[in-house]
Amino acid sequence: MVRVLLDPGDEVRVSVGLLQRHDPAGGLVVVHPTPGLCGLAALAHDVLAALGRSICRLKAERLVGSARAGRAVVAWLLADQIEDLVVLRADRLSAAGWDWLLAVCRRSGTRLVLICHVHAVAPALADVLEGTSHEILTDLGTTLPGRPGRPGRAPAAIHSVLAPAPQAVDLPLYANEQIHTYRSAAPAAIGLRGFLQTDAVYQQGRAAAGAWLDTHLTGAWKVLDIAQVQLFLTELVQDSPTRNHSLARLRGAQGGFRARSFDLKLPPGQLMVTGQLTGPGLDGGAAGLSVAVLQRIRAGVAHPTIGAGIALSLLTQLPILFLHSLPWEALSPDNHALRLTWFPQYATLVPSKFTIRRHHPITAVFPVPPAVRPLLQAVRCFAAESDNTTGRLFASTSFTFERIGAAAAHCKITLPDQHRHRAANLLQTWQSHVTCTYTPYLGSKFDTRFIADQAFAPNPHVQAASA
Repeated sequence: MVRVLLDPGDEVRVSVGLLQRHDPAGGLVVVHPTPGLCGLAALAHDVLAALGRSICRLKAERLVGSARAGRAVVAWLLADQIEDLVVLRADRLSAAGWDWLLAVCRRSGTRLVLICHVHAVAPALADVLEGTSHEILTDLGTTLPGRPGRPGRAPAAIHSVLAPAPQAVDLPLYANEQIHTYRSAAPAAIGLRGFLQTDAVYQQGRAAAGAWLDTHLTGAWKVLDIAQVQLFLTELVQDSPTRNHSLARLRGAQGGFRARSFDLKLPPGQLMVTGQLTGPGLDGGAAGLSVAVLQRIRAGVAHPTIGAGIALSLLTQLPILFLHSLPWEALSPDNHALRLTWFPQYATLVPSKFTIRRHHPITAVFPVPPAVRPLLQAVRCFAAESDNTTGRLFASTSFTFERIGAAAAHCKITLPDQHRHRAANLLQTWQSHVTCTYTPYLGSKFDTRFIADQAFAPNPHVQAASA
């Protein structure tokens, strides 16, 4: 549906009233075409600017032409869920401009509102509307009737994983890897207070594991998809304020899995707390994608692929070269998770001291915070508009470190180290070492040491005396 509002008196209240309703986060964008400029490319750039995208580096991002800029417009309209696109002074646009706007809104599903400061639409422009459902209006109130408020989306609605509680107090370092003595040995190692603090976080992880297993185990089927297990664990710790919190949550999840007869193996805790392994909960990752960083990406980049490249590099802490060849299936359909897999063709030794077996694939799953998902949705839309048939997510542009790095520098964002080997990158993520197997003995009445540890309750008087 296209609405054309006739405002022959060019009343100030109409233009000002519409500009005041400009609210991209609420699904309404108002475009004021730049006076004196003509051509489809200029119109596309005006729409990008109204969407909040930067238009000062369009040549560097290869979005100068109307075709590529138009694809970017469609991608952002879809990703940001823009419902209404209002164009002021539309009577000064050419018929080609109207046709371009109609095509963009048709492809994105956005309603188009054209504001014309004339008594009647010019015949050349009216011809463009032939065959299109449209209505001519003269009242601003009926042009944009009251729209119900919508919850804010990115960048306004930033998930909690992007802002860990600043007041959180770090836990004492406790790297006990023995699951059957994890709780009972803690008071002697870190004191009663340290045990109580650590155990509270441990119990959170244990409860979360039980709830997750309740929804992922059906009938007698006792095989879990390791990628789903990785996703659960990484989501569990991605908002952890410290590494020690992450380790306690993971050990709690390990206990929850064991209580259900699953042997969940995690990498050595010492490697996780000392920084030899990275990944969600252990490095910047999602925490590095703060509100300010996401706003700088969205305001400093117009190309969907470049914006997503910066965000994914920060999220995974992996080099651009590694992300360059991501297949479509690496990203879940709802943009909820990113699954990275590396198939080494020969044995090699990597800095993390882990050896790759010949042809043994390495997989690491990363959860994508809700505020980052619109950036990835924009990439999907842009690639679809580009008729990308290569099977690669970022094939629709020249996805190089030089281009992504220059855009990141423009946004005042520092990207991760770009010189590590691909296999080393994935092997240094803790989640790539997770395994999970069903073992009926575990968690049963015969698993006495584990059961005793789970039932352990410290004697505060004894602990105080020993302290």
